[in-house]
Amino acid sequence: MLHPPLHQQKVSAPAGHDAKAQNEQKNPPNTVINNVEQDHPLQSPTAEKQPSKGSGDTETGFFIQLGLLAATFAIAVYSAIQANASKVSAGAFKSQIALMSDTAQRELRAYVNVASACIKFVKPGVPEGQVHYRNYGKTPAYNLETWIGMAVDEYPRQKPFPPAPPESVGADGPLPPGRQSIQVVIRDPPLPDCVLPHIGTRLCTVYIYGEIRYTDAFGIKRFTKYRLMHGGLEPPRCKKEPDGTEMWLLKPCSEGNECD
Repeated sequence: MLHPPLHQQKVSAPAGHDAKAQNEQKNPPNTVINNVEQDHPLQSPTAEKQPSKGSGDTETGFFIQLGLLAATFAIAVYSAIQANASKVSAGAFKSQIALMSDTAQRELRAYVNVASACIKFVKPGVPEGQVHYRNYGKTPAYNLETWIGMAVDEYPRQKPFPPAPPESVGADGPLPPGRQSIQVVIRDPPLPDCVLPHIGTRLCTVYIYGEIRYTDAFGIKRFTKYRLMHGGLEPPRCKKEPDGTEMWLLKPCSEGNECD
């Protein structure tokens, strides 16, 4: 019986041993893998170290706070400017209202002034001064008080004119717009006959003076002072009434005429 050569014989491993060897080749032991992982840990590409964000956040917060501070300051400045502008506007508005009120008063108030004046000789040597005054305003003049005086003296007069008496003549009622009234003063005692030819000259100038006090419709007290004369440096002016009465015209003096 012939046997094949020994070198050509195949040695068969047990079936269980072959399966174990193949399994070890496919799945190496965990111990080896663990050792490899400890010596060479695996790193993901996304696991790289990221830069720190702490310094950037600090700078960003600083600039935000700086911007808020600047905005707050701008709002405060704007508010101050607006407040100042409001005060200026309010002051201008009040001034405008006051101006309008003053203008209305000037337009509507009473203006009492002398309309005409003359001297008449009702009797020889007894001159009678007549002053007609009128309300030139648009509202009545209330609480009228008037006084009038006469003086015969040289021109210019050296001594002062007497002041208004403590008690003046009161009118019967208010003076409506456009209405006139009259003041009358009579020389007492009569002038001497030797003086009559010189009346209206520089040596014998006749002065008529007085004052009108009243209250306008706005409750403000007003006054009108006048000083008139017949004579002075200019020649006198005279005319006769239809009844033959001689009337001497008066003109204002350079002083003593004022009103408010």
